[in-house]
Amino acid sequence: MLKKYSTTEENILLASQLYQLDNQQTNNVHLIETLGDYLPGLLLINDMANMENIYMNNTGCQFLNQSRKEINELGSAYFKSDSFCKDEMDWIAKDFTALAKRNDDAEVRGFYQKARRNKNAEWTRYYLSGKILKGCPGCFVYIGVEIARQQNLISNINKQFDISPITPVSFQRFSTLTKREKEILFLIADGHANKQISDRLFISVFTVETHRKNINKKLGTKKLSELLRTSDLFNP
Repeated sequence: MLKKYSTTEENILLASQLYQLDNQQTNNVHLIETLGDYLPGLLLINDMANMENIYMNNTGCQFLNQSRKEINELGSAYFKSDSFCKDEMDWIAKDFTALAKRNDDAEVRGFYQKARRNKNAEWTRYYLSGKILKGCPGCFVYIGVEIARQQNLISNINKQFDISPITPVSFQRFSTLTKREKEILFLIADGHANKQISDRLFISVFTVETHRKNINKKLGTKKLSELLRTSDLFNP
């Protein structure tokens, strides 16, 4: 049975790294390509609108024993390759296509996937986190590690990019916010009062106040200063 999600600390850290990389350092495909080959794990970009891979770093290419050009030339056949489990790829395509329709570039999805060099090779299991790539509609960026080497690789990713990961607790809490709650959180952080938020989003002041209460409850914050500190971690 396909295990879709994980809540272990290592996997939450991996998701937070992806979020930070996309928000703070890699706002387009070309910058990700520049950084990708320095990453001691998988880094890839899939175009879900056209169902094809448009970038894979050297780690992924070496594992699949194919060049980037060969992988790119596969087009939509990439998703049907013997290197991947069909049931898993069908689920991944369906799930991320649905995420593309929601267009929430703050949402990070985690999943397990197995891969192999060819149809006669043994499967290797990976854990990946993926999200919509900012500034590239329909495209998703994924970062992944081999499960057997997960903890060590995540530590190396931190060192490679000089990242101080968002704490697992903060990331877990932030991920429970709805798209509207995230929007209001960032407006609060930008100094907007409840009435200004109400006018901007065409909702009542009472609704804004309700959202603020829910945001504080989900984030575990009681003071505005605490709310702003949390917002600073995630505000693009």
